[in-house]
Amino acid sequence: MSLRVNGPPLQPGDNPPPQDTNTDGWASRLAKLIPAEALGTYAATVALIPASVTGVGKLIGLILIAVACIAILVVVRVKSTSKGGVKPQVLGIVISAISFVIWTATLGANSPIPLPSSVAFVPTIVALLWVAAIGVFYRGDEGNAPEAATS
Repeated sequence: MSLRVNGPPLQPGDNPPPQDTNTDGWASRLAKLIPAEALGTYAATVALIPASVTGVGKLIGLILIAVACIAILVVVRVKSTSKGGVKPQVLGIVISAISFVIWTATLGANSPIPLPSSVAFVPTIVALLWVAAIGVFYRGDEGNAPEAATS
């Protein structure tokens, strides 16, 4: 499966695409924007940090792991959204990276973004709003554009 997002035509007066076109509905677009490769790598790697590592040492480790995961995300997304000589979907890659950062902010003690407990709930609210909106506003390629047909 390609991670290239193929949305329906953006113009309100356009006819809906034929059934055989390569378009993604809201849920499919959203699923393709979830950075599973980075989320899984982050969770698995953080689980390897010994419980005895705390404080600044743990924070530095979490930040390094997060940066490595973003690098993995970018490499995987560039490769998987640029098939057949088509340029990668840069905005989709940026959205996936932002999604990853928001997700890591919700992790509390395992977050590379330390937040005071009085505002620790905010990243979760941001994550919910982000997920609800992103599939609506980011449509990727329009309809069955030539770029979409090659993915």
